[in-house]
Amino acid sequence: MAKFITPALVFTALSICLNAQPLPNKTIKINPNLPESPLTKEGYVLLFSDEFETLNTSTWNRSGPGDYSSQNFCEENKNSPKNASNVSVVPDEDGTLILKVREGEEQNLCSHSSSEIKSFSASLQQEGPFDEWVLPPKCYVEIRTRVTDCGDVGSSFWLYGVGFPNGISEPDIFELKADLKNIFQANFHYGPNYIPDGKALSAEIHVKNLNGDNIDLDDYDLNFGIFWDKTQLSMELNGIEYYNVEMLYEKCKSKICKNPYRTTLPYHVLLGAGAPLLGTVEDCNSLPDNQKVDYIRVYIEEGAKAVNLYGSNFKPTNKIQV
Repeated sequence: MAKFITPALVFTALSICLNAQPLPNKTIKINPNLPESPLTKEGYVLLFSDEFETLNTSTWNRSGPGDYSSQNFCEENKNSPKNASNVSVVPDEDGTLILKVREGEEQNLCSHSSSEIKSFSASLQQEGPFDEWVLPPKCYVEIRTRVTDCGDVGSSFWLYGVGFPNGISEPDIFELKADLKNIFQANFHYGPNYIPDGKALSAEIHVKNLNGDNIDLDDYDLNFGIFWDKTQLSMELNGIEYYNVEMLYEKCKSKICKNPYRTTLPYHVLLGAGAPLLGTVEDCNSLPDNQKVDYIRVYIEEGAKAVNLYGSNFKPTNKIQV
């Protein structure tokens, strides 16, 4: 069940610049058998924890076909549009969120369907009450998950910027690539649009065990984490940092920065299973396939000012659970 613990939050909007250089691919060595992290984290205060004993639809919006519709509906969704019925919870001892990819979809337009949950609503067809929520800077977000098994099915976890008048800001903590069992991709998208003016700092992350052997990511429950503030974006896997982008947060002028953007505004949270970066789910012959999530936790630095995480306009509500 989701639990929110919130002191009061002040957002500071600082423009920043970033030198868009390609990032080198990186190889990391981890202990893949680490247990789940303790609920407390040194130097941080817990804001939010969902252990997925139940599926709280007032906290998580399940994406459906209407969220991402277009004239080329199946093509643009790689023939596997999001379907709310593919999201469920197994109420086992710890609780597990299931994000399923399968043959068939309820609109009977495409051959397959995928799944996604997010902290905002992109559809007017949301069932039941739902309150959008966002995360402020100086947060650390951790997810413990086992990614999809089939090499032609992707898993991903990312944040999306809220209220960016000058363009997008999206850190991708991980995105699987087809048939590359020990490799995932991490990105930071920014700029006025994805295409043609948007930019991305991307890196392939190659994962090995402590002996230097490649590991299959789908064989383990893994802890992914991200921290961000006005100076950096940092991502880690099982306690090992694999991605760090330094932010240049001095005041940005249009003559210096053609694409000013910010990491001091809040982020939405999204995760899902579906088509990988390369290929389509149609290439998988072992469907259905699931991404399994043990928990999602959000911490904020001790001493940082915080507020209500709820509300698309950041207005106080009565929805906070203490």
